[in-house]
Amino acid sequence: MFERNDPQIDRLLSLVGGVAVTFAIMETSLDLCINGFYYNLGASALVTELPRTAMNKKLEFLRTVFASGTKFGTDFPKMLELADTVEKYADHRNQIIHGAASLTFADDGSTQFRRLQRTKTDLRQVVMTLTPEHIEEFITQVFDLAMFLANFAEVLLVAPADDQGDEPSGEGAV
Repeated sequence: MFERNDPQIDRLLSLVGGVAVTFAIMETSLDLCINGFYYNLGASALVTELPRTAMNKKLEFLRTVFASGTKFGTDFPKMLELADTVEKYADHRNQIIHGAASLTFADDGSTQFRRLQRTKTDLRQVVMTLTPEHIEEFITQVFDLAMFLANFAEVLLVAPADDQGDEPSGEGAV
């Protein structure tokens, strides 16, 4: 197993923590975008409820609301591509987070992450070989997406209220 205070394991665990926190920021930004579309732009006409915690439900929401032929699909043509990117990042995040529980260090500085993945009929082992630099690059990519989504959410959540004249004013306005 691993030795406590081993610099290699300490660095790896720090990077895995960076993946977890950065992904949480991205997912929160995605949640805010979904809320903006649902409450402020009328996506509630296409779906009956907001997805709460499961990423697959959030992706299902995006794919339903932004399907080809819908008003949202026409107005926001890149959202399905964004959903694909989020899904790819979520799978990669799961491999890193859950694979860190069963890993092997190689002499070249890379690490093999192993995890069990549930399929419809059984479990299968998934192995991914990563370097610390790869994980750092992934953190950067997820962070960039998080900032894009946060800025987009700000527009979705603030702009419609301004357009409708519902923005609070006067003392105590936020």
